[in-house]
Amino acid sequence: MASAMEPSRKERERLQHRQEILSAALQLFAEKGFHNVSMQEIATAAQFATGTLYNFFPSKEDLFFELLVATADAGLDLILPVLEGTDDERDKLSLFIRSHERFAREQAVALRLYLLESRGWCLPGPKVEAKKKEIDARVTSRLSNVIAAGIRKGLFNDIDPVVAAKCLSAVLESLILVAAEDPQVVDLPANLEKVEAVFFRGLVNSSGDKRDA
Repeated sequence: MASAMEPSRKERERLQHRQEILSAALQLFAEKGFHNVSMQEIATAAQFATGTLYNFFPSKEDLFFELLVATADAGLDLILPVLEGTDDERDKLSLFIRSHERFAREQAVALRLYLLESRGWCLPGPKVEAKKKEIDARVTSRLSNVIAAGIRKGLFNDIDPVVAAKCLSAVLESLILVAAEDPQVVDLPANLEKVEAVFFRGLVNSSGDKRDA
């Protein structure tokens, strides 16, 4: 008998079916764009009846939004945890920058979907924009906290931590999107190393850092 804390077998099956639908939809949306994919196509790819999809998602718009939420959360789960732990703030930022290589590799399909959506090929709307702002705010908050802690310890120069966090986040987002668009040409690891070198050159307080900058 399942405990109160564990989902029932029926609920586990429902969650699995939901994930199968989202995975099929992600592939189709990233390949063809939101407007060129029907619920029937998604159902066929996921091996469900079309009516079953509507039991999970009232509309294609709702499905797409939930897909954005799921892929965004999965991406954040790859990059934000490195900002926690006992490493010093410089090491945390270095790990954060380098974790975007894994992000680009494991979230390649989701990044292609983002590229399509950002160019207006998919679903526009206030819910999507609000979700993007929420994600940006989460990343900025965690990054700026790390930078501010490094400033207090004398590891970093006395700069605006929020501005620094936004600048770093914007540069990294731009790099991984370019890499997602043309992965055979773009050397993402090398570019991330350059970002780290440039960022730390302006951020690290050489008088308070015992290591080479």
